[in-house]
Parts: sequence; structure tokens; C-alpha cells
Amino acid sequence: MKKLKLKNIIGTLYTPDPIFYAEALRSNLGLHGFLATGSMQSAEGGGDTASVCLRSASMNVPLKKKYIKKGVIVNDFGGGAWMSSYESGHYFHLEALTFYDQTDQKSIKGMAEYMEKSYQLDLLKHLGAPFFVEGTRLHETFGPHMSNYHIWLRKIKETFDPSNISDSGFYITPKKK
Repeated sequence: MKKLKLKNIIGTLYTPDPIFYAEALRSNLGLHGFLATGSMQSAEGGGDTASVCLRSASMNVPLKKKYIKKGVIVNDFGGGAWMSSYESGHYFHLEALTFYDQTDQKSIKGMAEYMEKSYQLDLLKHLGAPFFVEGTRLHETFGPHMSNYHIWLRKIKETFDPSNISDSGFYITPKKK
């Protein structure tokens, strides 16, 4: 930064925090991906320890490569993932970004199939719940593997939203009486 002599509005040299570089990379990756494909989804991602996140990303690479070979998702060689820490390195966030063409029916179906297979991999290899566990079917799939959280989630939904009008597609539906 000294070489470029960049200064902020109060006249001091600009020294960005290290997170700035990660956010800039992430933002540009998303922008370029959207320009090329029009759509992006984190097919694999979650929050856990560094070792679980790294294992999740590495175990997903062969699966992702199958869908790249089919030509339904963008070829990032299977390694299009990023990870960051929170809580002084005690908790990690992983996202394996996957770009696909939202105007191509084959790409849309391929992406949906890839996500479903990623969910199965998470369950079989005990990798926790990915970010996009949404709706009744997925909560009821992951719940029994994660302390039956879906039972409590449904009780909360039935108590506070029995008519199912708040974010009905994201959470879980109340039981029909």
C-alpha cells in the first residue's frame, strides 16, 4: 500500500484488514460467476470445526466433478470452495459455490440432482447439515440424524405460527390436525 501511496479521507495510509481480501475475492468470484452463468448456489456448505468443513469440501470434490463432466454445472475443477473462521478460529464457515445456467433446463435439473446427492453425502458421512436445509422434507430428513431437532422445530412452528403464514417454505410445516 505504501508503494501505491493510497490514503483514506482523513489523510492516512489505507491498510485494509485481512478480511478485506477474502471479501474482495468472494465478491469478485460471485460477480464473474454470475456474468458467466447467471446463477449460483452453495451446494455444499455449513458451519462446524475446521476439520469437518475441510472434510466436507474434499469429500464433495469427486461428486461435483461428475456433474461437471455431465456439463450441467460450471467447471471449477471441483474445488470452488472457500472457508472462513469465526469466534477466534473455533467455528468455521464453508461454502462450495456452484455455478449453473438458470436458462437451461438440463443445467437446472443437474444442479438440483447434484444438491440432492450432496445432501445424501452429508448424511452418510456425518458432515452435519448444509446451509440449505429448507422446508419440511429436508428438516424431516436431517432431523433424525441431528438430535431430532425437527420435532422441536415443529413444536415451535405450531406454537407461534399454526396457520403457516410466516416463511412457510423455509421452516417446517405444522402438523395437520
